[in-house]
Amino acid sequence: MGRPREFDRGEALLKAVDVFWEKGYEATSIQDLVDRMGIHRASLYDTYGNKHELFTEAMSRYTVLERQAAFAPLAAEGPVKDVLSAFFESLVERISQPGDRGCLMIKAAMSTGSSNGSSNGTSGRQVTEHFKMVDSALRSCLARGKERGDIRPDTDIDSLAKYLRSALEGLFVSAATGMKRKSLLDIVRWTISTVN
Repeated sequence: MGRPREFDRGEALLKAVDVFWEKGYEATSIQDLVDRMGIHRASLYDTYGNKHELFTEAMSRYTVLERQAAFAPLAAEGPVKDVLSAFFESLVERISQPGDRGCLMIKAAMSTGSSNGSSNGTSGRQVTEHFKMVDSALRSCLARGKERGDIRPDTDIDSLAKYLRSALEGLFVSAATGMKRKSLLDIVRWTISTVN
């Protein structure tokens, strides 16, 4: 019988999320992970499998955290443009802060070379599922706006949700490459102006 784990699995996983989020998958070493997680290599392998399996589990945990925190404002009541503006503006406030880490899923899509899940196994599928979750949150917000009469009845909300998600991704990339807060907010204003 093996020795019992001497660490909190969930807490260690959150620390792994932080490492992958800061460094990306490729740049993260096993040593980075064991140092931050405060566990031994053997415990990492026994508990999570290999680096890729840990990354996959970390991405799942990240998706849950993002769904609870980042996308909850999209469920707010009110005119759709106000809800979307508040969501995008709060995102800009976060990503324009020094040291913000951006979006783990966008980093994963860029580092693995695909977001369609076809060539990167489980992690590629998780990126795709995360983006579908984002599309769904945006689509639900837009559907409520359509029901309220805030959006034209002939608007294709599926396409509009994907457009807004693409704008969201662009904000993350633009912030990561040094675009200033004012310019990011200008992008938000132009993006929201297309919702009608």
